[in-house]
Amino acid sequence: MRKIAERRTFTMRDFNITLCSYKTDWINVSVWAKMENGVLTIAGEDYGKRVEQLWGDDYEYFYNFDEPNTMRLLELIGGMTPRNQR
Repeated sequence: MRKIAERRTFTMRDFNITLCSYKTDWINVSVWAKMENGVLTIAGEDYGKRVEQLWGDDYEYFYNFDEPNTMRLLELIGGMTPRNQR
């Protein structure tokens, strides 16, 4: 007999937090995480003399998790509690 996975429902508040803020004479690095409407985005920006030497300008990056993978990640790291715990 095949076991059917139970669908869980989670509650997660929106947030915007700084994960990294690093500054030297040569480089400034900022990385943050934002949760909005159940979707996690991790984004960052590097700037300064060293970044300009390598890229010619500021360097920005981001990754948007879709909702199912946001929930999967947060469940795996223990960041959420299911409403329907056993």
